[in-house]
Amino acid sequence: LVIPNATSVGLNVTLTDNKLGAITCPKTALPVDDGETNDHMMTCTATVPVNEDTTNIATVTGDTPHATVSDFDDAVVLVRYVSIDKTNDTEGKVAPGSTVGYELTLTVVNGPIPTMTVKDVLPANFGTPSAISDDGAYDAALRTITWTLANVADGKTLTYNVVIATSTQGGLYTNTATITDGP
Repeated sequence: LVIPNATSVGLNVTLTDNKLGAITCPKTALPVDDGETNDHMMTCTATVPVNEDTTNIATVTGDTPHATVSDFDDAVVLVRYVSIDKTNDTEGKVAPGSTVGYELTLTVVNGPIPTMTVKDVLPANFGTPSAISDDGAYDAALRTITWTLANVADGKTLTYNVVIATSTQGGLYTNTATITDGP
């Protein structure tokens, strides 16, 4: 926040923020504008962690010998975030040797997201994936599909197919995708 003194007398200045309370500024008094220097101005900076959309309001108050003057400025901060909904195209049990198609749908709020990385680690006994969309790369040693994405909008889908190995034993298998780089 830049605070100028536009009065004809010096100001004793305080700055408050609706998220942080009182903010320490480089100086507490501002002289009258002399037309030659910027001594009548100061910049105050503070950082607050934000994890949800919010309106931030800073209020400056200046006391002169004759009156109190004040002003405020607000900023709307929109937080970007993304979530993954992962589905497959099967119902019920899957027999070994069957092909399962997976779809990851990205829900983006306040996007697009400039860059992000999505990783999907496949369980043991899942075969090598095929038809991986969006230039996803499969690392067989880590059993991981990695997508490096840019300008991701709401509703973006990533897909791939995998054949369940014929040696796979019955049971429940967890196949989870995560965002490893991004909001």
